Amino acid sequence: MVSEDCFAGKKLVIAVTYQIDPKAIEEIKAIAPSLTIEFKPIKSWYPEGFPTDRDFFIDADFLLTLRYLPATLDLAPKLQYAQLSQSGVDSVVNTEYVTKTDYPLCNASGVHGPQICEYVFMEILNHNHHAHYLMENQRKGFFELTVTEGGVEDLTDARIGVIGYGSIGRQIGRVAKAHGMKVIAYTSSPRTTPESRVENNMYVPSNTGDPQGLLPDEWHHGKTKEDFDNFLALAKLDYLVMALPLTPITNGMLGKKQFEIMTSGVNQGKKPMLVNIGRGPIVKTMELIDALNNDVIGAAALDVTDPEPLPSDHPLWKTKNCTISPHRSGKSNKYVERVLEILIQNLKNMKDGKPLINTVSRHKGY
Repeated sequence: MVSEDCFAGKKLVIAVTYQIDPKAIEEIKAIAPSLTIEFKPIKSWYPEGFPTDRDFFIDADFLLTLRYLPATLDLAPKLQYAQLSQSGVDSVVNTEYVTKTDYPLCNASGVHGPQICEYVFMEILNHNHHAHYLMENQRKGFFELTVTEGGVEDLTDARIGVIGYGSIGRQIGRVAKAHGMKVIAYTSSPRTTPESRVENNMYVPSNTGDPQGLLPDEWHHGKTKEDFDNFLALAKLDYLVMALPLTPITNGMLGKKQFEIMTSGVNQGKKPMLVNIGRGPIVKTMELIDALNNDVIGAAALDVTDPEPLPSDHPLWKTKNCTISPHRSGKSNKYVERVLEILIQNLKNMKDGKPLINTVSRHKGY
């Protein structure tokens, strides 16, 4: 066990927009009484709100930040542990902390699982139960039963492909099984043994997810776009959920060819639905617009877009059977609480000489 003195003379800088619960600070002080904690609120979640003052991070040994890091090491020469408040790391992969050191970079993977899963099924159920049509009729004061007769698809035995069976994907798998669905997992690495399917050293909110990897009815893997195309041809999916980070491999992963493969694999006359909760550039936007407007696929729900923010005159807004939300599916009243749980657990692990949780692989980019 490592002594508490590993924090002696160290400073934790908290540079976020959100308020910190005093109870969390008390927990940190109980773990590391000698650790200095300094609050340095920043203005915005977006790049323009990130500090440019050369001295802002100069004495930070540990950093809790939102989604960005200082670009060069001279701006944070003492930094030894960086904790992001988001799961994606594409915003920091080119910083020198990532490219020139091997100090831990940890993300907030897991904090989004419950609420993003709720968004996924909200969109699927809204589509299947014609919620937009029903709401429009309510506004008109128009009572019509026929829209629900024979036109509603329930989820029992439907096949849902979860691309990226990580913390969010595992919660989607859990809820899908409660609906009686067939869960088809797809990961970059093979998970052929029970041990390989266990998700270790990751944050999981209590009573959520699939930590042991027991729920998928099928588990596929692949590292290339060709592998993914072959998977789509075999999987015969009714619903495709993209729960992936943005990497060189996943960039442009879904386009015209893939949409056509998806439709060719399902039952005749049925069109699959796409839900993208990963990153916008995973999907080729203009090719998605064509696929929806020409009934190649049945529907799409996008919490992320390319470009983002989406300009008001972009054709995606008016695309057939497409619903768009402004990258907000991860919002929750428990978001900050969960981020702080990750920070606190990592300080405990640091003190005890254990591996940190949610450590990002520089090689994989997530």
